[in-house]
Amino acid sequence: MFGRARARGGLARGAGDHSDEFVESARCDSPSGFGYRAGVIIVRTLLVLALVGCGSSDKHDPAASDPEASRSPDPVPAKKGEPLPALADNAPVDQAKTLTADRLARIAELTTEAMKSYPDAKARYLRGLPAGEHFFVVATLTSGSAKENVFIAVNSIKDGTINGTIASDIMNVSGFKAGDAYAFAEDRLVDWLISKPDGSEEGNIVGKFLDTQP
Repeated sequence: MFGRARARGGLARGAGDHSDEFVESARCDSPSGFGYRAGVIIVRTLLVLALVGCGSSDKHDPAASDPEASRSPDPVPAKKGEPLPALADNAPVDQAKTLTADRLARIAELTTEAMKSYPDAKARYLRGLPAGEHFFVVATLTSGSAKENVFIAVNSIKDGTINGTIASDIMNVSGFKAGDAYAFAEDRLVDWLISKPDGSEEGNIVGKFLDTQP
C-alpha cells in the first residue's frame, strides 16, 4: 500500500522503500505514475507521426506516378464558322504584304477614315444588302508577338461585337485558320469591305493602299 500511495503522489521515496518495488508499483498500479505517463507520451508521439505520414500521402503529387497528369491540356479546337460567301470569279485576290513602320503609320490613318464610314456600311448591312453583295471587315489576329490582318465575313453585329468567319488564309499567326468563327469588338475594326456580284468592291481603303505597295 505504501508503494501505491507513493506512486499516486509522484516519484518521491520514503525511508525503507525498495527502489525496484516502487518503480514496479508506479508502472503497473498508478495511472498518474511516471512510467504510465511516459508510455502515453510515446503512444501520442507515434500517433502524431502516423497522422503526419497520412497527411503527407494525401498531398502526393499525382504527376510523380502519372506522367500524363503533368501534361498541359490539349488546345480546344476553334469553333467552325458559318460557310463563307461565294465571291465573283473576278473579285480581287487577297495579297500578303510586309508591314513596315511607314506602312503601319499610313494604315493607322486609313483605319481612322474607315471607322468614320463604317456606321453607314453597318446600317446598310443590318437593313439587308442586295442579293450577291457581302459584308466583310478587317481584324487583327495576334499570336505571341506576331500580328496579321485578315478579312472576316460578317455573320452578325450585336451589342458592339462583330461575329463572323475568318475569310483569309493565315500565314503569320498560329491558332487560327480560314473558316474559323471569330468575334471581336467593333472599335478594334481595321477596315470594312462590301463585295459586289460583278467583282467590284466598296471600301477596303487599307487593302487598296497595300495593293499599291511593292
